Formats: sequence, C-alpha cells, structure tokens
Amino acid sequence: TNDVSMAGGNAYQFFVRGYFDNISGFGDWAGPFSYFSSEDHNLCTTPSNLSYTISKNFFGDPVGALFDWDHNGESNFEYTVVSNFASPSNGNMQTISNGKPMVPLTQNTNYDFYIRAICIDGSKTSWAGPLDVNIGS
Repeated sequence: TNDVSMAGGNAYQFFVRGYFDNISGFGDWAGPFSYFSSEDHNLCTTPSNLSYTISKNFFGDPVGALFDWDHNGESNFEYTVVSNFASPSNGNMQTISNGKPMVPLTQNTNYDFYIRAICIDGSKTSWAGPLDVNIGS
C-alpha cells in the first residue's frame, strides 16, 4: 500500500492491480473505484502563520522564544534559528515531533526563524520564514 494525499471534500477514483512474483508480474487493473474524502488525508504543506512569544526566567528577564505555527496535521518538523539575513542552510537543524520548540536566545540580538514540515514519505516542504525574532532586554 502507498500513503495517498487527499483533500477533504473531494471525490477520487482509483484503480488497483496485484503483483504475483518476478515471473508472473502484475495482474490486470480493476476499477475504477470511487472514494469520497470527507477530511484531509496525508497532505503535507508548508507551515504558515509563524509566531513566537518571549520566554522569561524567574526574574522576568527574557531568555528565549517559544515558537508556534499553523500546519495541516503534520507531526514532524525541521527548524533552525540563524543570524538575521542568513540562509536556513547555515543554521543548526533541529527536528521536533508533536510540539513547539523553546529556543534560548541572546538578548538584543536579531535572529531569523525557519521551519518546514517533514512529510510521511520523508520528503520536506519548502522553508517557511524568515520570522524576525528579537527577545529584547
């Protein structure tokens, strides 16, 4: 079986065939079969609406940023924080599953945050960002 991306609210038609062995090969196609997808399945889209809140220590001093974004049900992401105007490829790539990262940052320094989804098949979306970040003083 293969994971197939389907957008909710759409009807799909598909065909199937069996594979027997190296000698006999594939059987005949059967179908078309119809399926109505009432919700999104396995869609992998670039994260959007990037935002952050400033994380503070016990004394109220800013120590980092807690990042957030919208996604389409993906659970694995790759992100990086780089110096302002640097390419995401210059950063230290981090992965996160089913959560939002809190990244320690230096006060009064400008950063750019980038994130992309890691799809079920292992491919990656394009980068979302840069999101300009400065936690102040």
